[in-house]
Amino acid sequence: MRTALAILLLLGLAGLTGCPGSVIQPPAPGSGPGFYNGRFTDENDTTEYGAFTLRIEDTGEAHGSGQLNGRDVDLEGVLDGASGAFTGTVTDSLTALGGYFDGNISGGSLFGEFSFDQGLGAPDLLGLWDAVIKP
Repeated sequence: MRTALAILLLLGLAGLTGCPGSVIQPPAPGSGPGFYNGRFTDENDTTEYGAFTLRIEDTGEAHGSGQLNGRDVDLEGVLDGASGAFTGTVTDSLTALGGYFDGNISGGSLFGEFSFDQGLGAPDLLGLWDAVIKP
């Protein structure tokens, strides 16, 4: 249920990116758009759960893919150029299980927290994520 709400929220936010007067602003040139390499870790930043690549478009829309805890995942998100806030979803390519990741941008780095639903009977996977722009 929580995953479905997160996905609906993200879709709603993504829909606003093209609306006149929306509160989400595209990032300024040099402040977000580009290709990023990232990783998912535990909450102590000691165990790596997986890695990913992410592309942020000039509009602030983000798309990527990678691995999370042995699963192939797809990433979708939005970077708000005005606040630097990033919100996104992470979805298992095979089972459609998913979750969210959110955070902020600072310089050429993104960072934040994530939660991933591992399925019936398994606890959600919680942790941190970060990504740096490719040179």
